[in-house]
Amino acid sequence: GKSTTIRAISSMLTPRKGTIEFDGIRLDELPAHKIIEQGIVHVPEARRLFVEMSTEENLIMGSLYGEAKAKRLGISISELIGRILRADLSRLPPPTKYLICMFALLAAFCSTSFAGCFTGRVARVIDGDTVVVLTHDRSKSFKVERSKPFRVRLAGVDAPELKESWGQESKTVLSSLVLNEIVVVQWSRRGRYRRIIGHIYLAGRYVNQQLIALGWARHFRRYSKDKKLEAAEERARQAARGMWGDK
Repeated sequence: GKSTTIRAISSMLTPRKGTIEFDGIRLDELPAHKIIEQGIVHVPEARRLFVEMSTEENLIMGSLYGEAKAKRLGISISELIGRILRADLSRLPPPTKYLICMFALLAAFCSTSFAGCFTGRVARVIDGDTVVVLTHDRSKSFKVERSKPFRVRLAGVDAPELKESWGQESKTVLSSLVLNEIVVVQWSRRGRYRRIIGHIYLAGRYVNQQLIALGWARHFRRYSKDKKLEAAEERARQAARGMWGDK
């Protein structure tokens, strides 16, 4: 009954009896565009976002009307995320609780400073700093779920080539961290060979930094000024971790 309820609220279905009210206003008497003006937005399941826009911009799309903006009471997306993460979710059933937390984490990761953000399964590890991530695009027309692969180069990470010393070990460690796992990829540009230059997160861990901290990759200083990655390499060197243990 969840989908039916949502569709009725969005005026996609007409209730047979009863009324639907929000903030004292009868929604079941309003056309769809007027419901949006009340600050209520319905994103249908299995529909794609505008991939060239950030998550924040996609969320704001539903409140372009001045009236809808006023309904949001001036709360920013970051404030909304903070409220969700601080809320007491203990009484909610696990599926609902997990979905709310996933929304908050995705919105936090996908800030406007990045060109894109997506989730997917790591289907293949090419070498110590490149993976293939599969995203799923459901097609109701063909009743199939199509997987779209993205080759992702870990931003700020320089691992040994496979034929170099420690190349195979670096690939093995990266595989142990992410292979077949569902990850969040945050990216801002494409590099050589049209690969996505991305930041990979898994269960709240920043994989790029983790690989360097374990001593199986270097901070790619030529293309990155990230202080966290720089510090991770320094600590790995001092502790003689990974490939630095042979120096």
